[in-house]
Amino acid sequence: MTETAFGSSFPPVSSRKPSYVDVEVFDGVRWVSLNDHYNFILGSETLAQTQQSLRNHTVSSSMYDGDFIVHTTKGNVTETVQVYVLGADHVHIGDNVNKLVEAFTQSTFLVRRTFGNDIEIWRCFPAEYAYKRGHIEIHNRRATLTFNVPRFPKVTREVME
Repeated sequence: MTETAFGSSFPPVSSRKPSYVDVEVFDGVRWVSLNDHYNFILGSETLAQTQQSLRNHTVSSSMYDGDFIVHTTKGNVTETVQVYVLGADHVHIGDNVNKLVEAFTQSTFLVRRTFGNDIEIWRCFPAEYAYKRGHIEIHNRRATLTFNVPRFPKVTREVME
């Protein structure tokens, strides 16, 4: 009889290989992968923090202290997506930057986030962005775009088989 260590079978792990990670934006024609390692690589700040706001509807009374929250609705969520933009030369980098900025500033668009078998699809609105291209990025033929993407609080979730 062989004994197994406590907890060695829960949760079930099929392997220790790295899971698939990608964020894609729909540019109106096709899904553009932001982690293809040819044109784009996801930055370390991507999805590091999600911010959810709430709208509270309150009432107050002259008889009781404080305000009472009678109804709460969720506001839009803000997601951070950081992308290292790559290219064979600076023209290629500029084209890739323009492609991403156009995709993330559409009036409405979709983003698909994939972690392993877990997929979320977000309905998003025009994102504010920061463009970084210091001398380190210039010499390494790279630029960094950081988008603050506002999206609806509800997402569509799928499981990839």
